[in-house]
Amino acid sequence: MTAARDHAFDTTAPVRLRARLGRGSLTVTAEDTVSTSVRVAGQHAGDVVVDLHDGVLSVTAPQHRGFVERDVEVDVDVVLPTGSDLDVRLGTADLRAAGSYGAGSLRSGSGDLTVDTLTGATLVETGSGDVRLDRVQGELQVKSGSGDVVVEHASAAVAVSTGSGDVRLGEVQGDLAVKTGSGDLHVARHHGDVMMTSGSGDVVVDRAAPCTISLRGASTDVQVAIPTDLPVWTDITSVTGSVRADTSPRGEPTDDRPHLTLRVSTVSGDVHLVDA
Repeated sequence: MTAARDHAFDTTAPVRLRARLGRGSLTVTAEDTVSTSVRVAGQHAGDVVVDLHDGVLSVTAPQHRGFVERDVEVDVDVVLPTGSDLDVRLGTADLRAAGSYGAGSLRSGSGDLTVDTLTGATLVETGSGDVRLDRVQGELQVKSGSGDVVVEHASAAVAVSTGSGDVRLGEVQGDLAVKTGSGDLHVARHHGDVMMTSGSGDVVVDRAAPCTISLRGASTDVQVAIPTDLPVWTDITSVTGSVRADTSPRGEPTDDRPHLTLRVSTVSGDVHLVDA
């Protein structure tokens, strides 16, 4: 029989959600409210400790239960004030957070992490879980083993490190640093410098900005689309791969004119420059 427990607190200001959950799901909604509610559903809902103290909302599920040492499985739904911080540690449980939050510290083993908006600095770490962030306004750091990473819009600097997970970024306004083992990188738009190191992951930049792009890889294929009015200075080497530029003529770069500095070094990967 599935049981459910409800908890309610008066909260006239944003809180810090501290959630520790092994199995199940965590659904969070941030909205304009002066109260916070927590609903815990599952066979062991009564074992989950829910408490609010000094602005910290704690939701803690027991780590293990029974002879097989499996984490308790529960589904947790939280509604809290807009601007609340997220401090989440999950095992296989998934996180879905709708609305706008402050700072974020998100960790999971294999659970997926999905958040609408984070206005503060954010740290994300996963083993094999996928990460999807719609909007991050503070500095963002993501570490993932094999999970894919998707960020639609980042207003500040972004640093991403993955083993085999792919990285897809919509728009990055700050500097971008990416390190992958075999994961691919796709950047739609960027406004700061880009630096990437990869073993075998491929790189696609949909529209290069007047800054510096530095790419290093072993078997990495690279495609960079450059606006037709943007001069470019290139330093490209590929030992056994091909280098091809299908771009329109443009003026030479000068110190007093915005231009792109493109540095690419790959062993066997192909490099292709095209018009944006």
